[in-house]
Amino acid sequence: MLDEQEAIASPELETTIEEPQDPTTNDNLTEEEIQPEETLEAEGAGAEPEVEYAEIERNGKKYQVPKELESEFLMQADYTKKTQATAAREKELAAREERVTQQAQFTEEELTERATLVNVSNELQKYQNVDWDALENEDPMSAQKHWRTFQTLQQQYGQLNHNLGQRQEHRTREAQQDIAKRIEETRSFAQKEIPGWSPEVDNKILDFTQTMGISKEAIVQAMNPQVYKVLHLAWVGSQALNKSATAPKPTTTVPPKPLTTVSAKGGTVSKDIADMNMDEYAAHRRKQMANKR
Repeated sequence: MLDEQEAIASPELETTIEEPQDPTTNDNLTEEEIQPEETLEAEGAGAEPEVEYAEIERNGKKYQVPKELESEFLMQADYTKKTQATAAREKELAAREERVTQQAQFTEEELTERATLVNVSNELQKYQNVDWDALENEDPMSAQKHWRTFQTLQQQYGQLNHNLGQRQEHRTREAQQDIAKRIEETRSFAQKEIPGWSPEVDNKILDFTQTMGISKEAIVQAMNPQVYKVLHLAWVGSQALNKSATAPKPTTTVPPKPLTTVSAKGGTVSKDIADMNMDEYAAHRRKQMANKR
């Protein structure tokens, strides 16, 4: 009985009832599964976006670079190109200035040598008719003095002629080099800038200029890209004019004139006014006047 009383007197055993979990809370997640929102945002921000690439060319080779850097690479390439062109231009101007200075000095020296050559030639003319044997018999000392002077003048004359010949060869060589350089520049220009250019077209242009009365030598002497461009345009214009002149002209059909009926002794005849004789025309006019009444 005591046991039954104790059982009755004892409080009821507590039953654990699971309360429904709020899906908006993290009570049912472990500590490892729970992450602050800042951490999630940071992880989302750390994902690298897809990079778009563009293709550029450098020194004949192609490279893939980020699209956003393409303009910078192009600007740098353009700057490099302009810098190289400027440097090449400055180098060319410096070389040209040096050539001009050398030519000026060359010309001054040549003028001096030519003037000296004239004087030496005049002095040699004084000994042209000298009888050296007679002069030696007459005055041996004077003959020896004049002979030494004559020999010196001859040596000077020969040296001056040699120097002037060398200068002439130098000018000729420079002129040939200049012509060759301008022709090469013109050829390169034509290949890049003139559509459809070929050696055959070049021959046709030269033939055209010769038909216009310009010799080939004159063309070569004046040749440069600008002159060649003008010659090409003139040749193209000539081709167009020749094609227009040889094209068949359209024929115009003249409608036939209506025949006019005139009275004649043998009856009525249909005739063109231009083919009427005076009597027929007079009859035609009388009929017209009668119809108007």
